[in-house]
Amino acid sequence: MTDAPVVIVGAGAAGIGAARRLMGLGIASIVLEATARAGGRALTASGGLSRRWDHGAHWLHSAATNPLVPLARTMGATFTEEDEGPPFRLWASGRFADQAEMHRARSELERLSDAIETIAGTKRDVAVADLMAEPGPWSQLVRTVFNTLAGEDADKVSASGYGDYADWGLDWPVDSGYGALIEKLAEGLDIRLGTPVTGIREVSAGVDVVTPFGTQRARAVIVTVSTNVLSSGAIRFGPGAAADVVAGLIPDMPCGAYEKVAFELTELPGELNGIGFCTIDPGNADFAVETEVISGAVPMLITHLAGDAARTLIDRGGDALAANARACLRAAFGSGIDRQIKGHATTRWTKDPWVRGSYSHAKPGRAAARRAAIAAETGRILFAGEAFSSGWQATVHGAWQTGQDRADQIALSGWA
Repeated sequence: MTDAPVVIVGAGAAGIGAARRLMGLGIASIVLEATARAGGRALTASGGLSRRWDHGAHWLHSAATNPLVPLARTMGATFTEEDEGPPFRLWASGRFADQAEMHRARSELERLSDAIETIAGTKRDVAVADLMAEPGPWSQLVRTVFNTLAGEDADKVSASGYGDYADWGLDWPVDSGYGALIEKLAEGLDIRLGTPVTGIREVSAGVDVVTPFGTQRARAVIVTVSTNVLSSGAIRFGPGAAADVVAGLIPDMPCGAYEKVAFELTELPGELNGIGFCTIDPGNADFAVETEVISGAVPMLITHLAGDAARTLIDRGGDALAANARACLRAAFGSGIDRQIKGHATTRWTKDPWVRGSYSHAKPGRAAARRAAIAAETGRILFAGEAFSSGWQATVHGAWQTGQDRADQIALSGWA
């Protein structure tokens, strides 16, 4: 393998953002990607259906400050610019909630959001579940919505850490596909697909990056893989500050579990006309799903499930995830929904060896550990990715910006 001033490990949003910034600065880099594609946890693909859909990231969050919005416009991506979140409905206890009930449900969601905002930045570091109201008619809705937002169960997520996110509102869905946008941003970069990194160690005035095809020498390395991959030991770090971060802090900021099942339909159920999301609780609250409504010539319903419920169904193998999702749709719309379903496809991020989950969160009581990992000085081995964003964690634009920032840091250091 030829040497390069900078090696980037992983061709997700952070790696692509770093490589593009370095290119703009006139610094050569190569991106080593273990899989057969660029994009990481942003993937737009059909999955065997007739239309492409986002298997992972889909929303331009905090669009007013999101650095990817102007790039998306330049690249010709299409997205829906919404001033408020999409209209949603709730199906529970055998029926759809009425307007008065939906108003109360929204109030409960806002109450939880306010409680998280209040605790953010304080020394009180508890699980988000501890801030939830006593069990009531809307508690399952609140829990289901939060679990999908966080990509994990509320009792496993630090409220203080979650509150670090700088939310500016304006969340816009990328209709043309977020994964397609990130893939397009990767064009023209030196990306070596099918090249997993198995070891990284600092040497005199540089870093050795070990792959099955040989050792790559670089002056600096940006590591952008998920925290679950880092914790798995798939990449062995030589002694030093980077290894200390991986061993001592990364386990406190794991990726959760978040899976989708996409159903392609002949037509949407009438109850969903003008609706963006529908929460469906079939009576087994742990397996309630958040259902995204995609209209158009080929309409789709995409169910979202996060946390231990997603892990349980994925671990059962076969089509357990889809069976649960279909049961939820039947409960809300009747058995006739089966005749409207043309096909389905499921994600398996939790089982993907190069991802191993959804996106990151801090464990309860460990928000400070995540902040320490972000601030850690790790020499010529730098970390980037959504988990290392101080205010935009769990987002594509957070990952992107950390990659850009690390590229700037290398340029200023004079290493390259």
